[in-house]
Amino acid sequence: MHLHTRAFSLHVVFINLLAAITLATHFRGGTISWRPVGGNEVEFFFKMGWTYGLGPGCTESKIGQFVDDPLLNGGSTQNAWKCLQGCTGQPEIQPAHYFCMAASSQEGWEQGQNTFNYTFDQPGLFVVGFEGNAWMRLDNGKGDGDWNVTTTVDLRDRSDIGQPNSSPVSSSQTLYYMQYDCHQELDIPVIDPDGDEVRCYWATGDECKAVCNALPGAHLDSKTCRITFDTTKASNYIPGGFYAVALTIKDYPRTEITLDGSVKKTPTDSLSSVPVQFLIQTPEFNVSCDAKPRFVAPTPAEGSEVLILAGDKLTVHIVADNGNDTSNVTTIDVMGPVRMHQSSLTALPNVQNTFQKTLTWQTTLTDLGEHIVCTRASNERGKSADQRCFTIKIVPDHCRSQPCKNGATCQSITGVLNCQCAPGYTGKHCEIDIDECDPDPCQNGGTCQDHVNAYSCLCVPGFTDKNCST
Repeated sequence: MHLHTRAFSLHVVFINLLAAITLATHFRGGTISWRPVGGNEVEFFFKMGWTYGLGPGCTESKIGQFVDDPLLNGGSTQNAWKCLQGCTGQPEIQPAHYFCMAASSQEGWEQGQNTFNYTFDQPGLFVVGFEGNAWMRLDNGKGDGDWNVTTTVDLRDRSDIGQPNSSPVSSSQTLYYMQYDCHQELDIPVIDPDGDEVRCYWATGDECKAVCNALPGAHLDSKTCRITFDTTKASNYIPGGFYAVALTIKDYPRTEITLDGSVKKTPTDSLSSVPVQFLIQTPEFNVSCDAKPRFVAPTPAEGSEVLILAGDKLTVHIVADNGNDTSNVTTIDVMGPVRMHQSSLTALPNVQNTFQKTLTWQTTLTDLGEHIVCTRASNERGKSADQRCFTIKIVPDHCRSQPCKNGATCQSITGVLNCQCAPGYTGKHCEIDIDECDPDPCQNGGTCQDHVNAYSCLCVPGFTDKNCST
């Protein structure tokens, strides 16, 4: 009986150890950004990646759906974003569940995003974040340990724009496949709603916890946010290895400003910071580094901007072919706005080895602003095209309310109202009838009568012609 009890105890310990190992490897990075919406209320936007089956429940069949399975965090459930600094205590402010955006059971990852609003009791400074201790194991750096995805929030009014700052916004895939033994370049898309100078840095200390300095031999251009590295043995990479990237992105005013009229901020003082964390895997392929899928027209160009009026329906075609590889495209993953619909992958008719996914979005006034869309095409052997990111900019349609008067033509292509007046009218809305009698064209005592884009002169006896001049 004693032997059976001991065997059972060992079995329980072994099961618990396996559970701990499983739970200690499920986090795969994320980002969070924010913007003020009035008073001390802030809208936060976040993206996160997890090991497939260990996140909120995103699967290939649930793309576009809200998923809210409990998150297992180092053996306990920890599902919330918290105010980590600046608040009384560390209150939970929002569950970390999200809308499922992309997933791969074969590759073992899921990714989603969500927004939430929170009202603080004062303008800040605050640190909002999501913490845990279950980064997946890595082949460089610590890994298998703590994570920290945090942003700084300051709601004091800026002197240059008359309102609080908005943080930079970025995006990334959960997992990038970068072929072993190749030179690699990866551009991280970043936009700033206030037009500030934006710079990217390697995260340090508590910003990255267990994944600091985890991408060996890499160079980061802080101004362009481009990462360059060689996935070679000489640079300490191995075939099939996993490596983490942890960045901190900060925004800086372009000229000296003040916050709430007293706190000075120069172009060397950051206004906020946001994290970007993700994984890179270095699979080995028996093909050249350049043998990979490619995006082709009409896919929006890298770094381009797609402009649309709020209320209009957007349609974007993402098209990829085999490039100079013989393997067909099998997936196109897209990370974009939650309400953007993604079609299934289809082969283009009458075009060999070319595949398409169509994105549609019925925009509204609540969507105003810039939205990053990033897409990745992968083929049968698992090789990916270079990431393609572009920005969708949604601007107000000032013409929808028909503000232009007197037969004017309304234009609002860039979100700025422009009324092209019919002849004889002027004013912002073409509401003013131009006085053709000012200055008075009538001579020799004639009386001027104003008409639309014309005039007439009532001549005194003895004078005639249009202006009573003869």
